[in-house]
Amino acid sequence: MRTFLLCLFTLVLFFSVGLGQEKIDVVYLNNGDVRKGIIIENAPNDYIKIETRDGSIFTIKYSDIKKMAKESRPSFPSGKTRKGLMMRDRDVGITAAYWLSGEISVGGMRPEKEGGLLLRAFYDEYILEKLGVGAYVNFSPVSTEGSSEGATIIEFGGSIKPRFSLADGKSVLKIGLNIGYRMQSSDVIVMDKIDAMGLNLTVEVQFTTSSSIVPFVEIGFLSQPVGGNEYYDIQFPPILYFGGGVAF
Repeated sequence: MRTFLLCLFTLVLFFSVGLGQEKIDVVYLNNGDVRKGIIIENAPNDYIKIETRDGSIFTIKYSDIKKMAKESRPSFPSGKTRKGLMMRDRDVGITAAYWLSGEISVGGMRPEKEGGLLLRAFYDEYILEKLGVGAYVNFSPVSTEGSSEGATIIEFGGSIKPRFSLADGKSVLKIGLNIGYRMQSSDVIVMDKIDAMGLNLTVEVQFTTSSSIVPFVEIGFLSQPVGGNEYYDIQFPPILYFGGGVAF
């Protein structure tokens, strides 16, 4: 089980990271200026033409070029003007949320998970104007009704997040599909060393402020379609959470 989940998570993470590594051309000029974009025409030892992200095209003589290089950066459609929060290339964020109670399946038994704290941290890179990929970490102390012993859940994984402009870019809606590797530890032996797959949904609404810090509200769910240890198979359907946070 652990090997399968690790392999699945690794594939998702490499897919997410790989999408964000599109190369662009970087041209350093003798006067100190830098042009970034895609070289659309190259006349060796004469000139190049480079198209930048805003659709502008610059013709540069080779004699004015100090050096040229490649750089990893998200690509956005040329000729489009992005507004407000849609101008952001990446988000690094933290969320504090309340994870609601819900029924879980433990080897045929169905105890009730109590509501509690959920903490999330994430990094999203926008590879297109309306599409981001990223990675996340979840942390939650959990307990079940009728039990004096609790457990701790830690999860990390990859995500795919389309985003949509609201109010002409003053707000942004982000919807995320998250797949991760989930670990649970507990002082109770039969509930310790649990490995599982996390399949989650996140819905964020970001708001513009006068600073670079972006507040947001978030709602979503965590589910566990497969998981367990040597004692029990443990699964649970989508269990909702809601909260808020900030992105930098």
